[in-house]
Amino acid sequence: MSPGGMDDQQWSVAEHEASAECFASAEARFEYEKARRLRRVGLLLGGAVALIVFGVFMYRLGRGGAASDHDAGHAAEAPAALGVDPIGSPDASVKVLAIVPAGSDCHSGIIAFLKDVATRQPDRIRAEFTTMEAYGSDNLTALIGQVCAAVLINGSSEVTIQHDGMDHRLSLVGTEPTHYTLADVGAAITAVYTAHYGAPEEPLYDAAACSGPGGDSCSGPPGAPGAAGQTPGEPLVLPGFREMQRLPAKQP
Repeated sequence: MSPGGMDDQQWSVAEHEASAECFASAEARFEYEKARRLRRVGLLLGGAVALIVFGVFMYRLGRGGAASDHDAGHAAEAPAALGVDPIGSPDASVKVLAIVPAGSDCHSGIIAFLKDVATRQPDRIRAEFTTMEAYGSDNLTALIGQVCAAVLINGSSEVTIQHDGMDHRLSLVGTEPTHYTLADVGAAITAVYTAHYGAPEEPLYDAAACSGPGGDSCSGPPGAPGAAGQTPGEPLVLPGFREMQRLPAKQP
């Protein structure tokens, strides 16, 4: 039973009013309530900002660690996967980089060819070798527009050479001999070499090294591997899908 004949509800109201803050005016009470609300909003906003900052920090920390582990893994596996040491001086003005897929022997020909070229002029030509995985798909896409094997000469996969008084643009993207020949690579290296050191006194590559099973692939125009029945200098044109015909059936 509440004192003074008040019920429980009346006593609760009286107790609250007795313990509440006293204000000299309504304006003072309004300012107090306003300040208290602003303090609460500030605490809520501060907590939200702290949570966001903590989340961003943890995300970047996790992403950075994952990227470091990924790069470290590729850096560790690249030499073991390829196993080919650079040849030539790091100060050479002609730097050739062969980017090949790891675990494949289909690029052994270009690797042997570049090693021979760099060995002939080790002070002026440097040959390096790496894998597509180690070089990075993003770097390949930014450089050559696709994720593919390539030979870079001074950072470029395309070189302009002179042949029969005309400029030819060689692209060293893809595989040899499907997309380019060893002769193309040799001609491209020679063009860059000549631009830096003048014409070489001796050939920079062995013509016999770029002969294929179908004949000497060093002959013919640059960028056009020899093909049976193809006139030198004439572009190789393959039939489209609509022009293809079914082979005649064998007679019994």
